[in-house]
Amino acid sequence: LLYNGNVVADDNGEAVLELNTANAVGGVYEVRVATVTETLASGTFTLEAEAADTGRFDDVTVTVDPPSGPRGTNHLITVSGLPANETVTLDIRFEGDSVFSADVPADENGVIEFPIISEETDALGVYDIVVMANNEDIASATLTITEEGAATDGTPTQATVTITPDIGARGTIHQVSVEGLAQGAYIVEVVFDGEVVFSGEYFAGDEGRMAFRLQSEETDPEGDYTLIVRTPDGEAVAQGMFTVEAGELVTANLFISPQSAPLGSTHDVIVSNLPPESEVTLIIMLEGREVFRTTRMTDENGTASFTIFTELSDPVGVYDILILHDERQVAQGSINVQEAQEPILGDSGDSSDDTTTDDSNPTDTTDQQTTGEIQAGDRIEGELTDEQPAARYHYAGRAGETITITLTSDDFDAYLQLFDENGNLIAEDDDGATRLNSRINITLEADGVYEIVAASVPYVRSDGERYSVGAFTLTLSSSEGGMTDGDQTDMPIETSEFYDEVVAIGDTIEGQLVESAPQRVYAFNGEAGQTVVISISAPFDTYLSLLDNTGTELTFDDDSGSGLNSIIGPYTLPYTGTYLIVAESFGNRVSGSPEYGDFTLSINTAEQRSIGYGESVEGTFAVNLPFNVYRFSGEAGDVISFSLNSMTAGGVYIQIAAADT
Repeated sequence: LLYNGNVVADDNGEAVLELNTANAVGGVYEVRVATVTETLASGTFTLEAEAADTGRFDDVTVTVDPPSGPRGTNHLITVSGLPANETVTLDIRFEGDSVFSADVPADENGVIEFPIISEETDALGVYDIVVMANNEDIASATLTITEEGAATDGTPTQATVTITPDIGARGTIHQVSVEGLAQGAYIVEVVFDGEVVFSGEYFAGDEGRMAFRLQSEETDPEGDYTLIVRTPDGEAVAQGMFTVEAGELVTANLFISPQSAPLGSTHDVIVSNLPPESEVTLIIMLEGREVFRTTRMTDENGTASFTIFTELSDPVGVYDILILHDERQVAQGSINVQEAQEPILGDSGDSSDDTTTDDSNPTDTTDQQTTGEIQAGDRIEGELTDEQPAARYHYAGRAGETITITLTSDDFDAYLQLFDENGNLIAEDDDGATRLNSRINITLEADGVYEIVAASVPYVRSDGERYSVGAFTLTLSSSEGGMTDGDQTDMPIETSEFYDEVVAIGDTIEGQLVESAPQRVYAFNGEAGQTVVISISAPFDTYLSLLDNTGTELTFDDDSGSGLNSIIGPYTLPYTGTYLIVAESFGNRVSGSPEYGDFTLSINTAEQRSIGYGESVEGTFAVNLPFNVYRFSGEAGDVISFSLNSMTAGGVYIQIAAADT
């Protein structure tokens, strides 16, 4: 049935209906006149198919890039020379039979770019790519599917795209990893139904990899989406696909403890709020690449527990934890794996005979000489040179003394090491003082003379074979005097070498990440016991860290906010003094693929309200404060119950913790 309408007869019993057949196809059409209950009359008319207006399509061309490749190859079909916004049919034929057909509109320039991936079930051979208008062929090209490893036309091997998960309801976060690229910037496009619905710029590091995340939105139509990676001049070099499903995003509760720990630690992961006795999968990813996967069954309460062990050989960094149920993502978290403080100088045994002859150690030891001594409160301005690429200072320390050593430089990526009297490495740091500066905060276990090594990252990583040079500043503070630790004088709010801007609790800051400054560091003063909430919102995937006044990370967050935004808190400040906030993109922190753009950062206090047994309270959720904190007192053995209802906030969640935690 192509048309159905009501027509009123005139006084002579005649009814006239005019139909526009401009867009109709040729053939025989039947017209029926009927009342609600019966057909009164019928007739037919014939439309002859008109030949295609070939003049409009004389300049149409089709190209396939690459024109050949094994199964699984990403091909980009480009049609050009069409009238602006013209819709044509793209028909793929094998041995004369149509195996795929789609109506695709051209853009305002008369160009269609249609990506397609050959599948494992596709037959080997030559396929015709035919463009049709008005049921007439107007242009064509060929695509050849070859055996794996067969020679092609010399087109370079393309990069590979991995999307995890590759299917999910609206709101799913998809991890994207692209490998096999040249270092540099790329344009990533997401295409749906022939139209680009998302475009962004990402960067591949020196390993030829880039990783980022995409989150589908509530307004996205369901169906298959194609992700295309292009060079800045428009050449497609990689392609992948993911599917957005109808239905609500199923979410589970995820608990990870500890969230941050050195190599060699154990992390407990508990997933709850899932169907009982069902299969759940845990995936661990680093820089967008899957490094571990395991599957468990939930218990009768819908809970599954996992234990993660990190080994000393594992890379440090932030690992993403993905939880899948029925192959769909239901929860996501992360763990921060830090360096283990392992000795790297070899045997730490008896050092009573440390005499070394020139024959036994032919290596140049110029840079091994001690530069000088340092005392608590000292601020040393020094320089690393070709002749001395590492500076060494002795410090007379006491058992139980807490010292903070800071190394800063505008000329090189700083690295600090601390050795005991026996030459054992007891602490080291790379970027603990924000940016590319280093800081060690440690409580000494014994009286003795300790050695501090101020060097560059290349020097330490290459065992002295490579190094950087330039000016540096070295400071040392002690709990026993000199730049006392634990209050505002440890890192004065005016000492801007550690941060970009001073802010205050209650401020909202508009900032920007750019290529020359992929992270922004803010300093603020807080009071012990004060509960704060720090939030960031941006059009890219954000990452927040909170550091203490020694540069030690206190807590961090990736995606606790809406979408891919971050929120820290409610967090109770442990001391009165200066704190640092590091705002950056997830890619800059984790994968080496930074994202840039404007962001909004807010710092607020989370008021702790009191509630007693039998009481009810009302509250409000806000974008920058999406939770409320309540404190109550109870006795051991009390059985308590809570209820939380919201008519507008969607899914709500209650977390209970001891007040001193």
